[in-house]
Amino acid sequence: MGGQGTWSLATADPKRWAAMVPICHGGNTKTAARLKDVPCWCFHGDADKMIPAQLSREMVQAIKDAGGRPLYQEFIGVGHDTCADRVYALADLYEWMLLQNSRKR
Repeated sequence: MGGQGTWSLATADPKRWAAMVPICHGGNTKTAARLKDVPCWCFHGDADKMIPAQLSREMVQAIKDAGGRPLYQEFIGVGHDTCADRVYALADLYEWMLLQNSRKR
């Protein structure tokens, strides 16, 4: 429950996190407004047969609707089991994470 756990932990205590990187899961769109100030870069593969990418899209949109500015990246042809490998290989992700600071919010 990595992606779902990421959404859940961030929603439970949004001020605790400098940023969040949910992978291959959606969250509870009814609580998305709590995350509007938490930097978020969400990832999903469009060929995920276990967890539909639509769940991530809906959560990202719910945060945007609440005034947040989450990033969303969808990998074409990538399934559930290989998405995290793609994410963790992105040098830009680590640079982005190091720029985040919960004290600035």
